[in-house]
Amino acid sequence: VDSLILSKLSELAESGFSASAIEAAVNTIEFALRENNTGSSPRGLSLMLRSVVAWIYDRDPVQPLQ
Repeated sequence: VDSLILSKLSELAESGFSASAIEAAVNTIEFALRENNTGSSPRGLSLMLRSVVAWIYDRDPVQPLQ
């Protein structure tokens, strides 16, 4: 297994990655950063619920958002 990994890394070091593979990786990272996924609920809903929980207990609703 080690020799396979090292040979593949050597091959990639010589030939590099294709432009489409690099673009796909960048797009994946960009999407993840823009989406700011919170799991099963949308980000805005998650932020609203955090704020409401503080608000209904007479605390600062902005504090959980910071």
